[in-house]
Amino acid sequence: MTGGLDLDRFKRPSADPDAVARIKGWAATMLGLGPDDTVSVNEIDCADPACPGRETVILILRRGEAARSCRSPGAAVVQTRPMIAKALRG
Repeated sequence: MTGGLDLDRFKRPSADPDAVARIKGWAATMLGLGPDDTVSVNEIDCADPACPGRETVILILRRGEAARSCRSPGAAVVQTRPMIAKALRG
């Protein structure tokens, strides 16, 4: 790190924090999650030609249940409530 700038050219920027918070809130509400449950939201770049490129991955961790992963095409910042609902139904 030099002068407050991250010069690691291989490091991909993190997903937009406001978009991540919005998606977490939607998922928690839609799934009726409680205080012991966790939602994690990340973006990944998929190299498979069948993938849309960038995907938003939502990991649902409910107490007493196996972890569940849901995917929605596109970056977190372009996600809408209906897109997340569809991914969670997936």
